[in-house]
Amino acid sequence: MRPDSGPAPILLTGGTSQVGVFALPQLNASHRSVFSLSRRIPPASSQPENQLVRNVLWAHPSAVDSIADGLIHEPLAARVELFLSCGPVQLAAGLLPQFPRLVRLVCVSSSSVYTKVESRDRNERELISGILSAEADLRAACAARKINLVFLRPTMIYGCGLDSNVSRLARWIGSLHFLPVAGKASGLRQPIHAEDVASIAVKALLNGELDGKDVVLKGASTLTYRQMVAMIFGALGVEPRIVSFPPALLAGMLKAASLFPGFRGVNAEFALRQNKDLVFDDDLSVGLQWAPRPFAPTLADFEVPAAARGFQPG
Repeated sequence: MRPDSGPAPILLTGGTSQVGVFALPQLNASHRSVFSLSRRIPPASSQPENQLVRNVLWAHPSAVDSIADGLIHEPLAARVELFLSCGPVQLAAGLLPQFPRLVRLVCVSSSSVYTKVESRDRNERELISGILSAEADLRAACAARKINLVFLRPTMIYGCGLDSNVSRLARWIGSLHFLPVAGKASGLRQPIHAEDVASIAVKALLNGELDGKDVVLKGASTLTYRQMVAMIFGALGVEPRIVSFPPALLAGMLKAASLFPGFRGVNAEFALRQNKDLVFDDDLSVGLQWAPRPFAPTLADFEVPAAARGFQPG
C-alpha cells in the first residue's frame, strides 16, 4: 500500500497517562496507524512485547519539538488529521503548528478549571491559570485553521493507579491502616473511570459527535467523600477506619505531611474541599451510547499498567 493511501493516521499525546493507557489500544483497534507521543521513557522491559506501546515514540520534554519535526517528515505522519490529547494542554498547543492537515482535536483537560480557579493555594491557582491560557491558545489556533475542537473535562478520575485522588487514598490506607478526613467529609463527588473517559474521547475523535463542544464527564455515581473513602477501604479488603478531624487541623497536618515522600503534592485545600460539593449536571450518556460505570473500585483499579510502570505518583 502506498504511504499516502488508506485512513489518515492518528496522533496521541500522553500515551502513558491515566487516560492514554486506555485510549491507545482502542485507537489501535480502529485499524489506523497511531503515533503515540510520551514525554517519559518507559521501563525497557515493557517495550518489546507490550501491546500498549506499539508505534509509540518516547521522548523527554526537551525533545518534543524535534520528535514532532521528525514525525511531520514521515509520509504517514504528514497526513495526520486526528489528534487526541491526553497529555498536558500546553503540549497540545505547542504541537499544533507541526500538523498542518489536522481536522479534529479532542483534548482531555480537567473539570478543575471550574473547581480550583479560586483556590486559596497559589500553586493550584497558577496551574489552573496555565491550563486556561493554553486552552485559549488552542481555541484561537483551531478557529483560525477551522479545526474541530472538543474539550472533555473529567471529574475525579481513577482506574489505573496513576491518579492523585482515589489511588492516592488507597496508598495512604495501605500505609496508615486508617484515613483521616475533614469533619463529616460530606462533599459530593462523581468519580469516573479512566477507561470510560478514554472510550468517549476515542468515540468523539473518530466520529465527530462532540465537535465544537466543551463538556464535563462525570461518573454514574454521586456520593459523599466519606462514602467514597469507605468504598476504597472495601476494595482493599480492609475494615473502614475513618477518623474525623476538624478541617482546619487536618489542613495543617497535610501541609506538614507534604514535606515527606508519599504525601507530596497535597495541600490544605485537599482537606478543606472534602466538605464542598464538586458535582456537575452534564450528562453525555443520553443519545451517545456511552454509559460510564458506577463507582465500584477493585484492586485492579489501583494497579499501574505495564506501559506506565515507573511513573506512578509518590
